[in-house]
Amino acid sequence: MTILNKTLLASVAVFALVGCKTEFHGKTVVNEKMTVKLKRGTTVIPPGNFSSTLKFKSKKKAELEIRTVGKKNNPELPIAIPKYAQVPDYNGPISWKANEIEQTFDVEGSLNTQARNSERRRGTESCQEQVPYRDCYYDQHGRPVCRTGWRTETGWRDIEYYDRYIEQTLALSLLEPKSRRPMANLNGKNNETQRVVTWSSHCRVHGYPGYPYGRGGGYAEIGVGVGF
Repeated sequence: MTILNKTLLASVAVFALVGCKTEFHGKTVVNEKMTVKLKRGTTVIPPGNFSSTLKFKSKKKAELEIRTVGKKNNPELPIAIPKYAQVPDYNGPISWKANEIEQTFDVEGSLNTQARNSERRRGTESCQEQVPYRDCYYDQHGRPVCRTGWRTETGWRDIEYYDRYIEQTLALSLLEPKSRRPMANLNGKNNETQRVVTWSSHCRVHGYPGYPYGRGGGYAEIGVGVGF
């Protein structure tokens, strides 16, 4: 499962189906011999019960991998998702036509999502902060030269959070376009965990005393190299 850091504002957002390269792992039951398109050319998938993975690579592209028995290279079926094709973000029906997805079959089915939250917890996480620096050195004439500026440093902060456990179930039928008979059925699941941060302290950067407050905390004079 993937841990995703989310802010409090993100806690009100729904989990997007294709927002982060979602993969559904499960089974594809092929009822009859199917001729399908590959990235190059076509192939025939025989009847059978096969492990499969439906990968949403972006909002416009998906790929169905069917692990057929006895083949060195598993068929990978590209599926184009045009803007006008419905892709639910959370729950809802799926209805794609063969010409829309550039395949030999229509797709009908649904996505179901269930979520539950853990109890509130406390912990720490890494963070980044803009901190001031003062770098001093001697030039070739022995004169002191100093420069100041801002740079990004990694620190840590205290957080309060809860984990949101999300289970998505995808059930699809691959239909022969003209007769609409189901040539195959696909069932897959995707489990994710989101970390929802409800409170966080200022970012603390080691070696910068009095500087957990960002630029509003005043200039901290830190020497790097030769101090003056």
